[in-house]
Amino acid sequence: MENVINAIKQLKLGNDLIKGSWGIEKENLRVDEKGNLALTKHPLKLGDKLTHPYITTDFSESQVEVITPPSKSIDEAYNLLENLHDIVVENLPENEYLWPSSMPAIIPDDSLIPIADYGSGEEALKKMKYREYIAEKYGKHKQLICGIHYNFSFDNDFIHTLHSYCASNDSCYNFKNSIYLTISRNLLKYQWLLTYLLGANVATHSSYRHCCELERHKKEEEFIFKGACSYRNSLCGYRNKKDFRVSFDTLEENLKDLKQLISSGYLSGVNEYYSPVRLKNSKDNNSIVALERDGIEYIELRMIDLNPLTKTGINKDDLTLVHLIILSSLLYPCSSYKEDEQVEAILKQNEVSFNGHNLSNELRDEGIIFFTRLQNVLQDLDVINDDYNRIIKSAMAKLKGEEKLYSQIIYEKVKSHGYINHHLEVTKKWKIETLNNSFSFKGYQDLELSTQILLKEALQKGLKIEVLDRYENFISLKKGDHKEFIKQATKTSLDSYATALIMENKAITKKVLLEGNISVPKGDIYTDIKNALIDYNKYKDRKIVIKPNNTNFGIGITILNPNFSVDNFKQGLDLAFKNDRTVLIEHFHTGNEYRFTVINGEVAGVLQRVPANIKGDGISTIEELVKIKNSDPLRNKGYRTPLEFLRLDEEELFILKNLNLTPKSILKKDEIVYLRENSNISTGGDSIDFTDDVDESYKIEAINGAKAVGANITGVDMIIENIKAPRTKDNATIIELNFNPAIHIHCYPYRGKNRRLGRKVLTALGF
Repeated sequence: MENVINAIKQLKLGNDLIKGSWGIEKENLRVDEKGNLALTKHPLKLGDKLTHPYITTDFSESQVEVITPPSKSIDEAYNLLENLHDIVVENLPENEYLWPSSMPAIIPDDSLIPIADYGSGEEALKKMKYREYIAEKYGKHKQLICGIHYNFSFDNDFIHTLHSYCASNDSCYNFKNSIYLTISRNLLKYQWLLTYLLGANVATHSSYRHCCELERHKKEEEFIFKGACSYRNSLCGYRNKKDFRVSFDTLEENLKDLKQLISSGYLSGVNEYYSPVRLKNSKDNNSIVALERDGIEYIELRMIDLNPLTKTGINKDDLTLVHLIILSSLLYPCSSYKEDEQVEAILKQNEVSFNGHNLSNELRDEGIIFFTRLQNVLQDLDVINDDYNRIIKSAMAKLKGEEKLYSQIIYEKVKSHGYINHHLEVTKKWKIETLNNSFSFKGYQDLELSTQILLKEALQKGLKIEVLDRYENFISLKKGDHKEFIKQATKTSLDSYATALIMENKAITKKVLLEGNISVPKGDIYTDIKNALIDYNKYKDRKIVIKPNNTNFGIGITILNPNFSVDNFKQGLDLAFKNDRTVLIEHFHTGNEYRFTVINGEVAGVLQRVPANIKGDGISTIEELVKIKNSDPLRNKGYRTPLEFLRLDEEELFILKNLNLTPKSILKKDEIVYLRENSNISTGGDSIDFTDDVDESYKIEAINGAKAVGANITGVDMIIENIKAPRTKDNATIIELNFNPAIHIHCYPYRGKNRRLGRKVLTALGF
């Protein structure tokens, strides 16, 4: 390993050095509103904990574990972690929370602590039997300690290129093993440094029965450890009964030592070896056979505390910090990790865990040297960047005492407010933040909201997700051998291209619906403005709608009241023909407009879309009322939030002018003014859920409309006079079919229930 730096420089592999694959595993206890361990079952909404690849339980039924799929960047891994965290929080009972500290909250009697129940079957029974074994051996309390596991592997091409330069006489299998063993030795030597910088639990409740008799501050039923960085990583935390000596010199020696511990009865298997660093192979995470056969595929760091100062338990900077320490462990290798070195490393770890706030000058200098040389070599390899510099600078500032540690900040808060009270306040705050932004799929907010919702539902179902084209909102979803390609959430393999073309063309849609004896508005189709103007007298006494043949989002549509002028008629035609070569003029049907979204022959949701509007308060101007309504966090622009901004553009100003109003006008209290005649959400409309209130006859009409054009997923727009009165020949009409209906309007309506249309799309696709 001595010539790794030189090889990276010679081969110009700096950018390849920082590539890799990341995975994060995180455990949290579920607690009630008073901080007691929740004794309820793992939420059914989160799926089968035995088979779900991303959301499961750890030791206890009350201990949720989320596991991110392998990611090609820290940003991606963090975003997936946050999304999984949010999914769990959103599906907890109203009075339950995720405990944000590694050390448990208030623990009940041992007999009440529920061991994870995986059901029946060989695999389920094996998991439960192991948990019963460790509960008996270590006690249930220790098994409730939570944390973060950080999984990392280098890019395989990088390792192969490095191997060809550094060790062409040795096999790539051995070379790759030596890379990860070198890093592991250094990480074990410097585990104190990670504990010092990332340690974040300094207290525990007295119901935790493994408190060490060390210096502590007692407050009511809580133990607060002054000077500690990490109770979890201390002698009293999550450790084996003995500090076993396991070699990290070669893979063969490592596995030999583990086999010896297992055969001697000290361990039941490799998963009981609670080392801060583990060697792993993804083909079987807990198997010696897979490691022997295929070698080390990645390393797992297990010494990272949950950080209550962050919603997810860790932030992106700290994920990067761990990566930098891994890089340093490769670039400045240690040749061995002998027994005396292991003893020294454990002593340092114990010292920092319980007394890190009083760091010795020796360790302080050791840490500063570690980061100084890392910064220098990264600069020499031309991979240093502003983020790396900032994170290294912050680490050195903490070592010098110029910047507070997480554990110091938490100590002050816990000492002031109490261990249970402080952490309850924190977790309740995080839950509110999550629920207020539940529509957002983190890291993918540039996508249309309907696509974000579908991705989030797919992740909750345990599907493999991939964004193929962000601009086009084109994604793929996979489970086993089943793969689907989807564009904009509802353009799927369920509908043919011909069906989409029919719905895109309003004139053809009308003809198809008429052939199916489905009511549509009376009117005509025009391809020339002159012919349309000739028919002015045919329409002038009626309320009419003028609209382009191919349009979305209400673009180019004009509604005219009876006795309209020729000028207004021409103005509406000009606008429509500006947007299309074919224009429809239709009789306006009295009633309210509703969107019926049909998925696989069923009505999945019904909404009334109310045109953009404001309600007076007797004080504010129209301009100010628009600004107030737009301050709602659910409103933004570009279909990336559930509702769109209201605007005061040309069409809105035209409507105000006809009402003898201006943006500076003040409305009377409770006076409602509609800024648009069309009711599209895309132009600031409000969405009100009516799924449970509409008469079934209208749902049947919507389903028949979808069947007429052969659509499995469509948005049926219907004008209905009275949704509670059964359908008659004249009291309702279908005005449009939409081949790419937005699902977010049903999931986050202005008023009403979340109808979970993303999940219904996935079910229709066979997931």
